[in-house]
Amino acid sequence: MFLLLSNDDGYLSPGLRHLADALASEVARIAVIAPDRDCSGASHSLTLKRPLTVTEHGAGIWSVDGTPSDCVHLALTGYIDTRPDMVISGINHGANMGEDVLYSGTVAAAFEGHNLGLPAIALSCAAHHPQHLDSVVKSALDIYRHLAANPLPRNLFLNINIPDLPYKNIKGCRATVLGMRHPAGPLQETKNPRGKTQFWIGMAGGRISGNEQTDFHAVENGYISVTPLQFDLTAHRELPDVAAWLEAEPDLPLALVGDWNVAPRNEDVWDMSVFEGATHVSTPEREAFDAFAEAGMSEVTRERVTNYTYWDYQKLRFPRNEGMRIDFVYASPALAGRVTGAAIDRDERKGKGASDHVPVIVELD
Repeated sequence: MFLLLSNDDGYLSPGLRHLADALASEVARIAVIAPDRDCSGASHSLTLKRPLTVTEHGAGIWSVDGTPSDCVHLALTGYIDTRPDMVISGINHGANMGEDVLYSGTVAAAFEGHNLGLPAIALSCAAHHPQHLDSVVKSALDIYRHLAANPLPRNLFLNINIPDLPYKNIKGCRATVLGMRHPAGPLQETKNPRGKTQFWIGMAGGRISGNEQTDFHAVENGYISVTPLQFDLTAHRELPDVAAWLEAEPDLPLALVGDWNVAPRNEDVWDMSVFEGATHVSTPEREAFDAFAEAGMSEVTRERVTNYTYWDYQKLRFPRNEGMRIDFVYASPALAGRVTGAAIDRDERKGKGASDHVPVIVELD
């Protein structure tokens, strides 16, 4: 087993170092690729406007002057010579529960690994200054062993929060849902030494009382919270309501546009064998994409233009035309009837500072 470890607290974080040391006796190889500084709150951001620098700190340990997602992306798209079997992000100092997962660099690093086709887990200790880090690491080892023996379905990854308790006091694991927090506190205004006004983001809100299924409730009661997360953010239960809404306003010119991160057909990627078992082409993702058509909308570029819309920055994907078609325009019936043409501006991908996506253009009468 070859594991890739990362985090958002930085490569010197005790949680990451202790976990790497503990796993060393369990697996054949470990690579640690983590930010060179604390990147808490970085979310799932990639650095696209400047190059990244990687620094080696002894065998199998590297730091990157970028985000947690950068670290995992670099590792899995060519920086390390062998593809890992699993991505583990953490152990984070501080819980990542409820809405925290939207901002967490720890969760984002695991998400990036999942997004690139690997089993992935995010590990967090529910204390910013852990008193029982050895216990947390031991619990993490238990989870890893179970996961190695019982692999995850490929369409999800795990967000795991471990209470800061002695090992004997941890009651076990619970499958949980994300809880909810109260709104964040107000921003904090201050001034720098030169008198310029500056602002600190307010503190995260406390948790909203929820049922026993939530991650907050599990951790507060001495259980390890195990929350399955997935790439698909589609509100599936609301699709019938959206369809009814469109039918209620048949003349509404509505467009749903952008990077869908789904390749609906095999010809939308340069080589399906490269994506075997990966995201972007899975059956659940494609079914979610097609659900918009079932709701009465039409994808209006497919029949009018043929080209890829995305080429990764790595491995000369653009010069080799190893791209993906993952940017689309869904239109309501009223808008679809006004479409007269479509284009994909491939030339925008050329030159310095270009996005890895190109414009998808729709012309209307």
